[in-house]
Amino acid sequence: MTEWSRLLIGAAFGASIAFAISFFSGFGSSAPVMHAQHSVETDERVSEEELKSYIEVYSAMQADRSLKIDDAAATWDMSVEEFRALERRVQAQRRLVDRVRAAMLEQAKQNASSLTEQGVPVHN
Repeated sequence: MTEWSRLLIGAAFGASIAFAISFFSGFGSSAPVMHAQHSVETDERVSEEELKSYIEVYSAMQADRSLKIDDAAATWDMSVEEFRALERRVQAQRRLVDRVRAAMLEQAKQNASSLTEQGVPVHN
């Protein structure tokens, strides 16, 4: 592998990590932003299945940057409006926001491991 291709793959990996971080901090992403520090605990229950769907929608969009929210939500039989309502309920509960962040970080780590296994140097 040439130095140029390593650099290019490293940059792509760095961009993936930066996206995962910015996705939840509100910088550089046109996607909805999670603001845990502004959340308020609520009694609106989010089932495990709903939380799983919510994470899977965002995971799919992270994996395929060309995927739009309406297409990603439709994969899990949700309209954009239904997804946004779920998103508001998730964001209102700090513990759920933390779970989503952990899931997204785990996905980023798995992507890094996959690149490492392919022989691509990963720089922290």
